[in-house]
Amino acid sequence: DNLNLTYLIGDNENLSVKVTNVLGQEVLSNKPLNASGKEVLATSELASGIYFLKIYERYNLLETKKFIVEH
Repeated sequence: DNLNLTYLIGDNENLSVKVTNVLGQEVLSNKPLNASGKEVLATSELASGIYFLKIYERYNLLETKKFIVEH
């Protein structure tokens, strides 16, 4: 299973993403986002549950989105 991201990168060339579980534990950290505006994150190795996708520009949190993994 995959999580498909589409985003506008604009002038923000230093975007990265972190994924945390509901306990706040990072399950994916500091993955750089590519300049194409599209990214695919594999969720097959994540346990079923609720996760939070956090998008950063350098060290500044820009956005948080919740997603659910069901196997």
